[in-house]
Amino acid sequence: MVNRRSTGRCRLTGAGLRVLFAHPVLRPLTISATIGAVAGAMQGPLVVLYLVRELHWSPALVGVAITVAGAASVLGAAVAPAYSNRLGLGRAYFSGQILASLGGVLLALAATPLVFLAQLFSGLSMPLYGVPQQTLRQSLVPESLLGQTTATWRTLVIGGQTLGALTSGLLAGVLGLRLTLTLSTTGMLLGTLPVALSPLRQLSSTPAASASEYKPSRTA
Repeated sequence: MVNRRSTGRCRLTGAGLRVLFAHPVLRPLTISATIGAVAGAMQGPLVVLYLVRELHWSPALVGVAITVAGAASVLGAAVAPAYSNRLGLGRAYFSGQILASLGGVLLALAATPLVFLAQLFSGLSMPLYGVPQQTLRQSLVPESLLGQTTATWRTLVIGGQTLGALTSGLLAGVLGLRLTLTLSTTGMLLGTLPVALSPLRQLSSTPAASASEYKPSRTA
């Protein structure tokens, strides 16, 4: 069974960083997830403001759009395990990230049907990439290092979300909502590159974790 002690804490550790950045699969996963967290957090706080101030939607229409995203997220959570099994963990994560990025593109186009489709993609994509990334981390990290690694992961990703939300407010005040949304979508697309250029994208099954991979060299 997976040891989950200390997995709820957010703290950078040397062992956690070494695990995440030494492994050829975990390294692109960590970089991709951190970039995606920053860019996604830039986009999230602006959606309602964008719909109201830029597109002049009514409160009822905004409510429907938010409901679409929520319902899609529930659907995504239901199908994510089968989706990962069908495509393989690497392709499932990569395609989920692409789907989230496409949601940002559609949102910026501002046509009402496309905005609803963007909300559908946004809600659906989160479980589709979230489930395989968590499966990969829990499978590839040795049990003895899982707590430190998860704490480090959360620091990078949740810290990235905090940075993204702060940056979002600052940029929106200077550049406007639409351009900030476009920049956040560009960032989300950039977050897919580490996966696209790594072995992770083609990974269909999970390699076994090996504690020896993460032991420091005696000659270092």
